[in-house]
Amino acid sequence: MEQMKKAKFSKGERVRIVCNEIQPEYVGQIGRIALVRDADVEQPVYKVHVKGKMLRLWATEECLEKVDNETKN
Repeated sequence: MEQMKKAKFSKGERVRIVCNEIQPEYVGQIGRIALVRDADVEQPVYKVHVKGKMLRLWATEECLEKVDNETKN
C-alpha cells in the first residue's frame, strides 16, 4: 500500500494564502488552519479561516506558506 504524505501544517497554525483561483481576494491574507485532511487523500489538504470566514475549497500545501507568529497582516 502506498504511504500517505504527512501534513506540513497543523490545526491552528498561521498561514499566508499564496494562491486561490476561486477566491483571489484572499491571496496575501493571513489565516489559520481550521481542518487538516491527510488520512484518505493523496496529498494533505486544509480548510483555512481568514478574517472570520472559512475559505470555500480545500487548500493544498502549494497554496499556503507558514507565517511566523510575530508577523501581522
